[in-house]
Amino acid sequence: MKLLSLKLKRTHGYALLMVMTIAACAAMVAGSTLQRTYTVASLNQRAKQYQTSMYAAEAAVEKVYARFRYDYLSGGDSAISNNLSIYRAMYPTSTENSHWANFQFWNAQGSNNATYVGLTSNKVYQVLDGNYAGLSGWRGVYRVISNARPLSGMHQVAAGVQQEIAVDTIPAFQFAIFYNGQLEFTQCAPLDVRGRVHCNGPICLGAAPGNQLKFWGTVTTTSSILNSNLGGYTSFATPVYAGTPNKTTGVPTLNLPIGTNNTAAAVREIINMPPVGEAASSLMGQQRFHNKAAVVILVSNTTVTLTVKDQGSLTGTTTNYPYNSASPSTTNNALLAQVLPFLKLTNSFTDYRELSKTVIPTQIDMGVLKNWLPTNSIVTNRYVPGSGTQPNIFYVADFRTNTASQLRAIRLMNGSIIPTNAAPSGQATGLTIATPNPLYVKGDYNLPNSGHAGSTNTSATFPASLVCDAITILSGAWNDASASLGSRNATSTTVNAAIIAGSVYSTGSSAGQWSGGVHNLTRLLESWSGQTLTLNSSLVNLYNSVQANTQFQNPGVYYNAPTRNFNFDQNFLTAAKLPPGTPTVSVISRFKWTTAPINTITYNGP
Repeated sequence: MKLLSLKLKRTHGYALLMVMTIAACAAMVAGSTLQRTYTVASLNQRAKQYQTSMYAAEAAVEKVYARFRYDYLSGGDSAISNNLSIYRAMYPTSTENSHWANFQFWNAQGSNNATYVGLTSNKVYQVLDGNYAGLSGWRGVYRVISNARPLSGMHQVAAGVQQEIAVDTIPAFQFAIFYNGQLEFTQCAPLDVRGRVHCNGPICLGAAPGNQLKFWGTVTTTSSILNSNLGGYTSFATPVYAGTPNKTTGVPTLNLPIGTNNTAAAVREIINMPPVGEAASSLMGQQRFHNKAAVVILVSNTTVTLTVKDQGSLTGTTTNYPYNSASPSTTNNALLAQVLPFLKLTNSFTDYRELSKTVIPTQIDMGVLKNWLPTNSIVTNRYVPGSGTQPNIFYVADFRTNTASQLRAIRLMNGSIIPTNAAPSGQATGLTIATPNPLYVKGDYNLPNSGHAGSTNTSATFPASLVCDAITILSGAWNDASASLGSRNATSTTVNAAIIAGSVYSTGSSAGQWSGGVHNLTRLLESWSGQTLTLNSSLVNLYNSVQANTQFQNPGVYYNAPTRNFNFDQNFLTAAKLPPGTPTVSVISRFKWTTAPINTITYNGP
């Protein structure tokens, strides 16, 4: 009995020990679980606050990017460089939203209420990527960094966000075709587009049935690509896309950095005279061809004004030559022919598209001009031959009054070899002719090797562009006295120059309401049947025509269509071979985004 009692006590002690052991273990497990739960909760809270800080820093970067983008697209590089101090002072504030009062922002360099903005790569001409991959342009890269942390919470965890922004400047003549508005290929003859195509608007197709419209390069549009019944045409051939990628819709708009909207009326200002008081250094002033020009000729009823100036300025050496528009045979006019032998103001001919208006042009003999520029003392006093600079942009405007049945214009003659200050191909910077008037080009242009006529061989040509209200190509057979279309028979003609010209926009889909499409951007007045018009060019339309503004009419009315041998001049893919004064368009993109270590501006990780 005593032994049994002892065993029971021992068993009870073991049980109690076991219970105590289990309780201790349970307490330890509970404690560990509580500790782990607390740690997990703390880590989760820390991660949440880090993410919140990252989003706050990203908001700061995005605020800068939004202003950055607006400034660059409207004003280009100068707008960015002029506003760096503004960007660096930007961050989300409580006046915008009370939520931002919960955060501290700084620029990773110790300055609170600031954002880091710095240029990491100066602009270099290179092949671009993104939506405009394959084009070449000048790219610069800016780095924007924000650090942020919450001002309350269990963990005031900071985060850093780094955004690199690529700012690209693309020459407009990098494109085979560039339109600032609706681009139309409706009813085009067989056409191979051997280069990039971009449109800041819809692209309307297509070729006439049985004809092939083939795009060898990428086609991009800010809008859409669609078939249209412009001109009253209702059946179309299916276009062929051979580029990589073949086409992309909804891409960002490419704008000229003119400091305002890019409507036709705003952009057309680049060919107009600057208004009184506008600085040459202003955004629009930098884009005006008058200001870019080295030689300016202005024709009025009583005076021809010659100004030779530094390119990019408003004034220079100005000489006024008396002229009597009403009496062309006067002594003053004979003197004018001596001092400006390349200039003639007495010709006239009929433009049968412009309701048979009489065109009274300011006529320029390019062959004579070629010899005059490097020998005239007014020019050589400012541009010393052999000094490395030369007058390579020529601006001419005809402001003589005219009746409702007359049209003032500029006509280029004898332009097979354009002025280059005697420099050979490959060394000369070429020549740009710009005017606010309609421009007529008679005969071959920029074709120094006649053996290259009708071909894509531009190895002997010079960088050249023609910029105007509207452009009309007259073949070498053109006769000012010819009247009927049957007597205006063209001969095959080659023009090697980039072209910026206006068009008369489509007002409807019926015949007589259509622009004529990109294939009629270069206007014609002759019967080209059986003849070939060869263009080695870049066709750019930025605005509508305001002087030569009569609507396009279908072939047979005032012209018959040629065989169109239209090609993109591959020379324009090389920066040194771009025509003088080539306008540029701006595009901005997010180059690289990453989270970055706190308080560093040199992070180059993924």
